[in-house]
Amino acid sequence: MKPIIKYLFIIFILTILSCAGEHKKLEKEYNEEKITALSPLKNDVVYEGDLIFLTQQDVDSFDSKYTFINGNVRIANAEDGYNTSIINFNSFKNIREINGNLELRRLPNLETLNGFDQLQTVNGDFALTGKVKDSNLFFKNLKKVNGDFYFADDSEIFSGFNSIEKLKGLYITGLNSKKINIFSNLKSVNKIYFTQSSVDSVKFLPELKQVAETITFEFSPKLVYVDLPKLESVGSYLGFTDTPNLKGNINIPNAKKINHFMYFLNNENWKDFCFLTKYLQQKKIDSVSLLGRNTEVYQDYLIKNCRK
Repeated sequence: MKPIIKYLFIIFILTILSCAGEHKKLEKEYNEEKITALSPLKNDVVYEGDLIFLTQQDVDSFDSKYTFINGNVRIANAEDGYNTSIINFNSFKNIREINGNLELRRLPNLETLNGFDQLQTVNGDFALTGKVKDSNLFFKNLKKVNGDFYFADDSEIFSGFNSIEKLKGLYITGLNSKKINIFSNLKSVNKIYFTQSSVDSVKFLPELKQVAETITFEFSPKLVYVDLPKLESVGSYLGFTDTPNLKGNINIPNAKKINHFMYFLNNENWKDFCFLTKYLQQKKIDSVSLLGRNTEVYQDYLIKNCRK
């Protein structure tokens, strides 16, 4: 391996590893980015302070008269394990805005999420991890999450979050749903991190156009197809790691400006990525690196050999 190639190879590996290390855990600490506080409406019934619910009885005891929570809401297990007692959030049926984070963590026995049907804004980070039996459309009025969004779902069918058009960070892990309909109106996001999921395709971002920083798909061996039909721009890179069955089945027909395309692959699979040559020739993708244990393929090599 030539010294300059080896150097570039090491740089790319360090870049991927640092990104993966930074976001490997879904339940990372919330960032300290300042978010402008919300003000309640005149007719809002305001609850002041943070709320922590550890049992269904705790949830049921919350007065449903409140429409605005000026604080963080956490529904989880006391020691951050699985909470099997929580089955619904019906007492939150009138909540319109939460001026803080909303954490619904490790809740495997949820019967429904309909209790948050009126929720419009989470002025902080949102986390939902667990499993829900009901297959209704959830969070149908939620339009704004002003922090990062963390989602891990083990439901057979899941549908929701389809009124959200813009997000900061979207972190999806452990997605196992057989039928999923989420983020169908999401148009722009700072970054997307998709990892450790067993779905065979990603088709749930039909309106996504702009990714300001990175979009990464990792450690999902069953993934065979990624469809991003309206994606136009990626500010940093579009990356894939440990998705061995994807084999170039990536649909990005409207790409206009993707700074870098990065893929870690098995030694001989680079030919599956000849579809990228048209984007390179049209200058819609600035650069490409396909990295394997014994193979490094860059844009010039790809264009030359895909002609054969």
